[in-house]
Amino acid sequence: MTLRTSVMTLRTMVVGLCLVGMVGCAGPPGYRHGAGDGMAGHTSLERGKQEMAGLIDKTIKDPSKAQRVKALSEQIMSEAVSSTQRSRASHEQLYALNMRYDATRDEFAKILEDLHQNRMSSAARILALRFEMKDALTAEEWSALTTAMNEYRGKYHHGRGAATGASGGY
Repeated sequence: MTLRTSVMTLRTMVVGLCLVGMVGCAGPPGYRHGAGDGMAGHTSLERGKQEMAGLIDKTIKDPSKAQRVKALSEQIMSEAVSSTQRSRASHEQLYALNMRYDATRDEFAKILEDLHQNRMSSAARILALRFEMKDALTAEEWSALTTAMNEYRGKYHHGRGAATGASGGY
């Protein structure tokens, strides 16, 4: 993997995680989403979608454009959540394999390769959706939306984000 590919992958994941981060920000501070029953993560995802929809409505004045951007942001969030679930499953496989004394290097390599492929494919999907979203907006709308997202993120990360000057507009 080249440095350019690595940087693009990192940026893609950051954009996706910023959107997914809104899911994590949708609950009260200190609350751990996904802990306990399986519905906690679903509820946070729904809250995150609602919060993102509110930011889109606030920054995108054209209703049809706003609907398109909402649909794309939901696809990004769903992909990021799905990627996280696949990653957790791979890690569980690694934990189980590690417990086996007779586990081979090839068995570990196979799981790690699958994990890498899943991450790369998810990053590519998120990146494509991000550019589709950007292409649906004007530069001013994109700037307003990413600034609003960053400010929202900053509220829940104790000043990180908006206060650091990070624009979130890859």
